[in-house]
Amino acid sequence: MGTCTYPPPKPEYKRVVALPSSNFSNLREPARTFHIAQLARALAIFRVEEVAIYLHDGHPCSAIKEVLEAIETPQYLRRRLVPRSPALKYIGLVPPLAIPSHQLRHEDYGLREGVVVARKRGRLLVDIGLDALVEVDGERKTGSRVTLKKERGSWVLVSTDDVELYWGFRVLCFEDMVSLVEHYRRNKYLVIATSRRGEVVNLEVLSSLVTDVKNKGLDGLLILFGSWNKGLHEIAKEHGTKLEDLADFILNTIPCQGTRTVRTEEAVLATLSLLNIALP
Repeated sequence: MGTCTYPPPKPEYKRVVALPSSNFSNLREPARTFHIAQLARALAIFRVEEVAIYLHDGHPCSAIKEVLEAIETPQYLRRRLVPRSPALKYIGLVPPLAIPSHQLRHEDYGLREGVVVARKRGRLLVDIGLDALVEVDGERKTGSRVTLKKERGSWVLVSTDDVELYWGFRVLCFEDMVSLVEHYRRNKYLVIATSRRGEVVNLEVLSSLVTDVKNKGLDGLLILFGSWNKGLHEIAKEHGTKLEDLADFILNTIPCQGTRTVRTEEAVLATLSLLNIALP
């Protein structure tokens, strides 16, 4: 990629960030919401398209998923799509993502997110955050979030897979880290684990990573992170396996760290900033 202007395209290789459901479980509100919001910003800055949460230490996936999905929802649709919940009490105070799908009224990319509010004469009525509802053809349930594209002056339903701009992320849940890794391996992803005990990242390591992705014809990167109190080696051991058997690369992306610990959202920023240069 040469110069890149806003709104940005999707990355050439899809990026998936995986983390355990136990993350942020040591925090109380409102700190918990704000730290998850910092994670959401890091994901958006580096155009991550999927967040995969694996169950860990008995914490439900929904604890993180609910907050991430609310933040990823455009502000003009939250009244209709984001339910009132104690877990979302502070959601209105966090920094906005400001990604292309969260465009303001005066911005026009020929695409908008919307929600189906009703049917009228066999057509869908969709709220896309403008002065009036728009009518589109198609079959969707009332309350569904949809993506619309403007073609020849009319709005039509499209799949986010067909949108060329970076359009935000979705959140998936998995039973454990092993099943998560197996899922993405089947779908042609390179698996990268982050660990302070990993190989220190340098130009040679990044070059080797890029060669692997391109020579093997892979479609994306799965980047694994641990929790606030357990690293990936420990989590893998809990599953009766070794991290070396799960990951293609185990990387230390913050060598000689100046703090006793590195928070997940900080590790995500550091790691993706390196991968963003190697595989834009």
